[in-house]
Amino acid sequence: LSASNMEPPGSNDPTCVALHPAGMTLAVGFKEKLVVFDVCAASLLPWRTVGAKGVTVAAFSTGGSFLAVGA
Repeated sequence: LSASNMEPPGSNDPTCVALHPAGMTLAVGFKEKLVVFDVCAASLLPWRTVGAKGVTVAAFSTGGSFLAVGA
């Protein structure tokens, strides 16, 4: 177990990344969740977290209105 967060090794490793076309939002998939970050803040802040198992692909639509994820 990792001493910093008591989770098994590899459980916090990103499985995919998608950047919003305007560059203001970053979606990162993990084994157990999808986290959307606001990259315009002074630091990288989680904006939304969605419980989603096995996210392996994420992509924003061309205009950035939609975020598609898949396992």
